[in-house]
Amino acid sequence: MSMGSMIKRAMWLMVLAVVPVGCGPIKVPRLPERVIAPTTDVLRVDLTAASDAAASYDVLVTFVNPNLFELPMTHAAYVLTVNGHSYTADAVPNATIPAQGQVDVKLPAVIAAPGLAALGQPFEVKGTVTMQPPGQLRNLFYEMGIPMPTVDFAGQGTVTGADGGVEAPALGSE
Repeated sequence: MSMGSMIKRAMWLMVLAVVPVGCGPIKVPRLPERVIAPTTDVLRVDLTAASDAAASYDVLVTFVNPNLFELPMTHAAYVLTVNGHSYTADAVPNATIPAQGQVDVKLPAVIAAPGLAALGQPFEVKGTVTMQPPGQLRNLFYEMGIPMPTVDFAGQGTVTGADGGVEAPALGSE
């Protein structure tokens, strides 16, 4: 079969896909819109609970969505390091970034190490969040192995206290 006949055949198939046939037109699935990556900002890491053996934290990250459609978050992978001790997470955030809006997401972490129950300790966090863009074709692409869009986040600073949370002593206090 020559290249010209293949092109003609493909054009006829496209015409048939949009020409009314029988009782009505064939509905062609809408192609997914291009996803513009959200922006991120690590606001802070709050110490939420502490004991002599471990400390619990919330990593607060803001996600801003410039798209005209919402983006449900389907997966988060992140590493929080506080004063040299690390926690690695693989979680499913229960959040959706609204269309042309923003959402603050708390990502939990627990580090089992003595001596972390103090505010003001240095932290570093790095992670990736996977999002589910709209459209039925996007699900098909995912099933075919085409990855979902992701956005990275990272930040560093000092651990703060959660609003209404644990009252831990400040680093260096007695």
